[in-house]
Amino acid sequence: MKGRILNGILELSRRLLQKLALEEALSLVTDTAIDLLPGDHASVRVLDPSGTRLLCGTRSGVGADARPMTFKQGDGVLGWVVNHGEIAAINDISTDSRFKKISNQGFEIGSLLALPLLWDGTVLGVLGMTAGEKGAFGEDDILVGEILANTVSPTLERARLERLAITDGLTMVFNQRYLFHRLEEEIERARRNG
Repeated sequence: MKGRILNGILELSRRLLQKLALEEALSLVTDTAIDLLPGDHASVRVLDPSGTRLLCGTRSGVGADARPMTFKQGDGVLGWVVNHGEIAAINDISTDSRFKKISNQGFEIGSLLALPLLWDGTVLGVLGMTAGEKGAFGEDDILVGEILANTVSPTLERARLERLAITDGLTMVFNQRYLFHRLEEEIERARRNG
């Protein structure tokens, strides 16, 4: 078991050394979390520099194709993790007032593990895992989750900064820098293809 976990984290760290788009890096993180932890759903939400809005996110496991992810500052378990920069491990979501049930979620949640993604003392986002059954996450799982979160934070910060460099800070739509880069790529592709 320990060998599988170490190999999974090592493989993730190797793959994250490649130059990846933010969404690709996030997908690797959630896929690895599903492989290494007992949950059946994983998500990563990455925040804008103010920590108040969702910059992007991704999901793996059950419910991955469900409605788009949201974030409201201070709301729910994820909002609590962002505000406090601490882990939330909930063995029974029905007993925790921080948990906010989302209608039409598409999957059951019995227990939850939410870990802050920290860089230089700032919460970049949250890695969340859920399981349909209660009490799914033990102390070893929390430790693996912490290692996973610490492993991916530097790569996510680099990718997040790259994304912020090509988006407007107010509207979060792509800016002129992105347009010029994409135009160059498309002109080169047109030349290659005649």
